Amino acid sequence: MISIHQLGDIIAKKYKIINFLGQGGAGTTYEAKNINNSQKVAIKVTSLRQIKDWKILELFEREAKILANLNHPAIPNYIEYFHLDTTGDRYFYLVRELIAGKSLFDLVEKDKEFKEEEVKQVAIQVIDILKYLHQQSPPIIHRDLKPQNLIKSEDGKLFLVDFGSVQEVYRQTLTGGTTFVGTLGYMPPEQLRGQTSFASDLYSLGATLLFLLTKKCPDDLPQHRMKINFRSQVNISDKFANWLDKLLEPITEERFQSVEEALEAFYSGNKFPQPAKSPIILKKTPGNLEIDIPLHGIEGERLSKNNIQSGLFIFSLNIVFGFISLVSYVAFLDKFKVIIPFSGLAYYMFVFPFWVAILSILGSFLFQNFGHIYININHEYFKVSKRFGVFGISQRGKTQAIQKVEGRSSDYEIRGYNLVYCAIESEKKKEVHFGLGLTLEEKEWLVMEIRDFLADYIK
Repeated sequence: MISIHQLGDIIAKKYKIINFLGQGGAGTTYEAKNINNSQKVAIKVTSLRQIKDWKILELFEREAKILANLNHPAIPNYIEYFHLDTTGDRYFYLVRELIAGKSLFDLVEKDKEFKEEEVKQVAIQVIDILKYLHQQSPPIIHRDLKPQNLIKSEDGKLFLVDFGSVQEVYRQTLTGGTTFVGTLGYMPPEQLRGQTSFASDLYSLGATLLFLLTKKCPDDLPQHRMKINFRSQVNISDKFANWLDKLLEPITEERFQSVEEALEAFYSGNKFPQPAKSPIILKKTPGNLEIDIPLHGIEGERLSKNNIQSGLFIFSLNIVFGFISLVSYVAFLDKFKVIIPFSGLAYYMFVFPFWVAILSILGSFLFQNFGHIYININHEYFKVSKRFGVFGISQRGKTQAIQKVEGRSSDYEIRGYNLVYCAIESEKKKEVHFGLGLTLEEKEWLVMEIRDFLADYIK
């Protein structure tokens, strides 16, 4: 395709071409500057005379339409779409935000070495973008995810560009398949047949990550029955290799079917295995940790002997204290009702602090052993909510103020059993307790998971 513009050209009396960025089947992309406000932009242009297939123009217009409706920090902002007529041609222009940086392809070409942890970070950032696209209405499949379309900005952020191959799911469903678009080596086998799904973007993600690890196009790696045999070419952990293997399954049905499924597998299990038969639900992403501890105290095996003993002890304590209060109240009135006016009120003021203390112990036991506990921690704040029937309490604080997360033993024993609970300690020694009714293995597991999430804050 012949270059449409030269350096210095002025487009629409507004944009001055200052650099050539790239050329593809759907057009040529330039770096330009808005002469009215000095804003630098990226302009993709194509013309009627140069396109060989009307499909290209359809893709070009679809890219403009979809970009105009997207709003994600890792997707360049849409600016405008227009066309200009000359005596012999019509030119179509798509203007978007310019991302200053280099593509992952260019970084590898310049001998950048990507270690496993860096590649994992790329994977998480791209999955976040794909999740956003796949959740649109209708859902959007990118179809051309590759190192050339992932730009690492000067401040280290990753951006996904070039939406010229996007496919709206409802359109594909109605037409039953389309002429394939994408890039060989990075597209899954079904895309060659004009068929795509969410799993297709995940295959392209796996191929892109493989390029970063091997510095080779996936097509150049050894294959067996269409499956890429990459393990001899990389030096990564078995867990990450297994995850990549799943992404790169040539048969669509054997691949991860959604970004949520891929993300769950990425974070699952092997670092801190969840105790067997534990009903706790834990969801962890780079920016958020959610722990859902369901009602458990009355569920047979989980109502342990030690918890029964502690419960009986607390209830017995309440009964004994109540009986003593009643007897002492009668004696108190009998002795002082003549001498002290309002003697009943004076008695209540005297015993009130003791009742508060004993009922607090009872309430804590009920919430910890028979309540529903929900914990949410992000990089700004943490919150621990406890619910027992219609009653509920919440405790919160700033995440950066957390100083310790640990399992602790109480200062008293019940028949030789030292009660253990989980504690989050923040500044000024403020503590939030939870998990008294959990098994010891569950408590240890939760403490490790929370510490791992807060690794940047707790040293």
